[in-house]
Amino acid sequence: MKTRFRKFQSTLLFATSIALSTTALSANLLETYQLASRNDPDWAAKKAKFLGDREAVNQAFGALLPNAAIKAQYGQREYEGTSFDSLNSTASGCESFINNAITAINDDDDATAVETVGLSDCFSAFTGDFPTSTQSTTHQSYSFTLIQPLFRADRWYKYKGAQSLEKSQESELALAQQDLVLKVAEAYFGVLRAQEEYRLAKVEKKSLRTQLTEIKNRYKLGLVRDTDLFEVQGTYDLAKAAEMVSKVALDNIKEDLALVTGQNEVMVTPLPPNIPVDAPKPLARKDWEDFAKRNNYQIIAARFAVDASRKQIKEKRSGHAPTVDFGIEYSNTKGAGGFSGDTKTTTIGIQMTMPIFSGGIVTSQENQARHQEREAKYNLELATRNAIRETRQYHNKVMSDVSTFEARKRAVKSNNSAYKAIKAGYESGLRSLSDVLSSQKKVFTAKKELTTARVDYITNTLKLKKASGILNPNDLEVLNGWLDTSTSNASFTAENDELTLDEIDGIDLKRGTQLRSFDDEKKEKKPTHKSLFDAYKAWKGEK
Repeated sequence: MKTRFRKFQSTLLFATSIALSTTALSANLLETYQLASRNDPDWAAKKAKFLGDREAVNQAFGALLPNAAIKAQYGQREYEGTSFDSLNSTASGCESFINNAITAINDDDDATAVETVGLSDCFSAFTGDFPTSTQSTTHQSYSFTLIQPLFRADRWYKYKGAQSLEKSQESELALAQQDLVLKVAEAYFGVLRAQEEYRLAKVEKKSLRTQLTEIKNRYKLGLVRDTDLFEVQGTYDLAKAAEMVSKVALDNIKEDLALVTGQNEVMVTPLPPNIPVDAPKPLARKDWEDFAKRNNYQIIAARFAVDASRKQIKEKRSGHAPTVDFGIEYSNTKGAGGFSGDTKTTTIGIQMTMPIFSGGIVTSQENQARHQEREAKYNLELATRNAIRETRQYHNKVMSDVSTFEARKRAVKSNNSAYKAIKAGYESGLRSLSDVLSSQKKVFTAKKELTTARVDYITNTLKLKKASGILNPNDLEVLNGWLDTSTSNASFTAENDELTLDEIDGIDLKRGTQLRSFDDEKKEKKPTHKSLFDAYKAWKGEK
């Protein structure tokens, strides 16, 4: 199906620059998505479900087409009974007896003797065993039947409803593809965040181990108190535990990526230290809400579901309407055995059936369809509210992420400067070792929070695009083009255009019609004609 969605795409100044990995097993963002599109079982199941569900349109359309059938029959019947020749002979003997008896009476002969002998012979003939004979007859016939529905309102509305339902399913498939894009991005950048946290945990532990060794040596010389030694030892033990926790977290998030890609190990490349983090454009939240109302796939799918439910009401109501079929039947029957001959019959006609009473089933089905229509309308309202809510939430988050990212960058610099000053003060005897350890902990915490802010900005921006209905795999391709550090400061700018959605991951959606919302179809201006002749000319012109 040729489907068009107007994509009022935004200018989102976010970057996900990733340094090129020198490891042969590494995969960039686009390669990871391609692995997921081939190996993710959830995505494969949704594609298979869509391909199966769309066959309902072909089935509904097939009910409007002619139905032809050929029937052939061959049979043989055998009959076993008394021979007709024996019966004729016996009947002739009895006839002779009767004639002789009559002649004897007329001639005044001894009729009693004649009657006795003849009657005995006749009785013996009929009570004796007659010879039997077997007869068989063959019967063969074939027929051809063609039925073309002329007026089947229920089948017509079922076909139109299946078309609307297919458009809803296409929107759901596009939504599932957006979920896949977001799932890959979240898993990919989740691994990057976990890797950075694990790296910082190892650096922190190594730094504390060096300090612990130094404190132990100074303690042996009596230069520091035992409390300082115990404090450093405790801090080091906590750092070791934090390293193990971060290692487990990294392994777990890698399993999430492996679940999507089907690969046991996918090596991702780290984020560069500097990426452009800017507010989304357009800046106004109202503009993003308008994007969501027009483009969110949940809303579009719900609209077509409402349209399909309306068609279903008409389908069920048509159970009260008459049906008209055109039919042709030709039959040829051949028989043998003396009982039947050849028969050829041709029947051409129109059959109309008018339902009168069906036990209330049709009325009940219509009432059921009306309740389902109300359910679809409520689902549309819920989808609209969810889309608006998510758009507002992620717009707020992206705006907050921009401010948070800048604050985290300043926090890293300020905490690093404070650590250097406190360490110098400790060496001069003005600050305690506890102050140094606390300041050092703040430095590593600030760096972890900066990594989190960077990843949150990227993922929340993608979620904002999904909520507004403009997220597609091309976004990952654009992001993947920034993997080279030489182009890490490039901005992602998408012009307003009209995106043609005629293929999803190899599935052809072209059926010769455009995928538009139900409201768009209602608003479409239909041509008017002054007369039936003008309408006929317009129809011929379309042909």
